[in-house]
Amino acid sequence: MSLAPSQETLWEYMSYFSPDNPADARINLMESFRIEGDLDVAALASAVTDAAWRQDALRLRFADLSRNPKMYLASGAEVPFTSVDVRDLSGEEQRLHVWQLINDERYRLFDFVVGPLWSVVLVRIADSTYILTVNLSHAIADGASLGVLLGDIREAYLHRAGRKQAPPELSVGFVDLAREQAAGQSGQGGKEEYWRSRLSGRDARLIFPVTGSGAETALTHEAMYPFEFPQRMVEVLPAVALRARIAPFAALLGAYAVSLALRTGHDDLVIGTVTGGRDLPGSQYLVGQFTNNVYVRAEVRPGATVGEAVRQVANEFRLAVRNVASFKTIASAANPKFCDERPWPFFHLYDAWFQQLVPDRNPEFPGFAVEKVTANYSPQAAPAGKQAWSMSADAPARLPVWMKRGAPAVMVNSDGSGGFVVHSPRFYSVETVAEIVSGYLRTLSAFLDDPGRRVAEM
Repeated sequence: MSLAPSQETLWEYMSYFSPDNPADARINLMESFRIEGDLDVAALASAVTDAAWRQDALRLRFADLSRNPKMYLASGAEVPFTSVDVRDLSGEEQRLHVWQLINDERYRLFDFVVGPLWSVVLVRIADSTYILTVNLSHAIADGASLGVLLGDIREAYLHRAGRKQAPPELSVGFVDLAREQAAGQSGQGGKEEYWRSRLSGRDARLIFPVTGSGAETALTHEAMYPFEFPQRMVEVLPAVALRARIAPFAALLGAYAVSLALRTGHDDLVIGTVTGGRDLPGSQYLVGQFTNNVYVRAEVRPGATVGEAVRQVANEFRLAVRNVASFKTIASAANPKFCDERPWPFFHLYDAWFQQLVPDRNPEFPGFAVEKVTANYSPQAAPAGKQAWSMSADAPARLPVWMKRGAPAVMVNSDGSGGFVVHSPRFYSVETVAEIVSGYLRTLSAFLDDPGRRVAEM
């Protein structure tokens, strides 16, 4: 079978940076958890196998690594489960060893042809204390999939331990949703024309000043700048958005677009964002890469009020979601030479990025204490051979794309409490990011408190 429409963006992205083997981009989704309790390791290993049989996406393999690859479902469910016991290590030695194991997972090179494209590692650090790490290639899974997989493993474990009935069978599978997407995301029904009208003839710009640390920082290094919305904003946003007849997320997106127009002087921007892509009933229980990128045209006129400007962006967001299409459809509409210039990553389609995160995962595991583990997974600390991407011979030609990839991208929490800005410190300083956040908060405050104020007066 061909790629699902929702897989096309990532495949093009990986193929651009790693044309010989897209897997070498090492774009993985990983989370680690500390588990306290009397864990049955054999039952957990069996539960991982059960999850592989339950979820089609976990058995996906690539028949080739071409620009338009074919996939198939493996007939067997290889168990990607590793158990490591480090109880004989103590103190700092154990801590460093555990972080090294986690870091190795973060940069695991999955074999897209042989598979599997995911892994589970259990590290025993004390008699009743474990670190569980779940890692999936982004080629087969999106952010929501981590929560789905953790839930499947939990339910299968409880069943294996004789504490629950077997979970019900899934009503749909990855193949079903991929076909549904293919039918709904073609260029038919005016979608190609919609995207041509929004994106054709535009060259995505680097709208943020390059102020970073320079070549001494790894190209792939990412920093996170956290921020919080004042409690008053959190409390009044739903009511203000309701009066404006827009969704709270659309209001946050619109305010960000207006703040960028004020900061950069560009009154015609494209903001990239993402939709869940799980519209088929039952798809919320699936593992898979189902998210779809959309690109929102934001025309911020100085004579408009802040409220009008935010609503314009929100309405464009609504239209973009209504016209969600495959990456190839959108890219072909934006760039008539797309097929000749491939791989042509999605960074060319937008000026800035803004998205909402999936809800934070701290899975309940009856009978166990579970806590999310965070660590520094800096590519600069990656072991030899594990670091993602290196500059190739045509580095100067690729540098603008690296700059766009590392440009400040706003991620807001699902509960609307705040978020963080991901950026490359090689190209963008923390001072630049702080100014972006400050301007955003000022604009959002104006929308909430004084939406009749003219943009030109800001």
